[in-house]
Amino acid sequence: MIFFYFFLIIGLLIVCALAVLWTRLKDTNKRVEKELRTTPIQLLDNPGCIKRLRLLPLVDYYAQGNLASEAGVSYLIQADDIRLLLDVGANEKKVHPSPLVANMEALGVALSTLDGIVISHVHQDHVGGIQEEKKRVFSLSRGEVNLQSMPVWAPDELGCSAYNPGARPQYVQEPVLIEKGIALTGPLPASLFLLGYTIEQSLVINVENKGLVVVMGCGHPTLPVILDRAKQMFDEPIYAVIGGFHLPVKGGRMNLGPLNLQNLVGSDRMPWHHLDEKDVFETIKVLRQEAPNLVAISPHDSSDWAITQFQQAFGSRCVAIKVGQAIAI
Repeated sequence: MIFFYFFLIIGLLIVCALAVLWTRLKDTNKRVEKELRTTPIQLLDNPGCIKRLRLLPLVDYYAQGNLASEAGVSYLIQADDIRLLLDVGANEKKVHPSPLVANMEALGVALSTLDGIVISHVHQDHVGGIQEEKKRVFSLSRGEVNLQSMPVWAPDELGCSAYNPGARPQYVQEPVLIEKGIALTGPLPASLFLLGYTIEQSLVINVENKGLVVVMGCGHPTLPVILDRAKQMFDEPIYAVIGGFHLPVKGGRMNLGPLNLQNLVGSDRMPWHHLDEKDVFETIKVLRQEAPNLVAISPHDSSDWAITQFQQAFGSRCVAIKVGQAIAI
């Protein structure tokens, strides 16, 4: 009888917890829908363009040679003479040098040559770790890395950790041009089970005689929303889409036993309506309508199965991102 009451209480607690999460998810879904519907966006005034673009993955799930890998993201973006870092990885083992710093050294990328850092969103695999996410700060490594008053653009309020003295975080609240031809979408909302209301920004780069290159961290707001925002900012076609699509279908990079945590926390649905094959094919359909010349997918949050579907759909126009393998536009 004692065991009966024990399991009854556990069951009631689970039901109550799910009810709370369902209510919150329903509310955040409505909030996201309203914000997207009521936020007016205008074309950027005289945005300009760049002539050359090169993206070098510094952190991702797969890497070439002896370079470090992890389920995080950091890309070096060189647009003409401007060099930006998008996100700073996960540093899952909390080490110094971190995979990011170690790979930068191995690839000959000096911090002193950077013009700024863009943080796509404040999740552990993009700000340097779970403690950083909890404290709303970012870290390139678990040892001192002097950023020399470097600007850091984030879509939410973000501080510097003790490891990054001197950085100057800036809170991006709307679409903004940070350099000629290089813009940020500003915060785009997403509703995620467990994680709740989330905001994320993407880079949009206008390449002369080609079009827009959209570089994403995780793509939580969904690809249609991100691409619509890019086209609202620039009167140009989509030329390339690069980064995280968040499609951990038939596999994930962060698992707890049989649980695919990326699928569990990264959807705007309850867990029994998780991301599945339909979401992959819907995303492919959206991209086909844009007819991009390049689709580069991050494996940090998309499964090998999902990446294979994109490669079959887009052929040589689709590549899986790998640390150390540069992408030139």
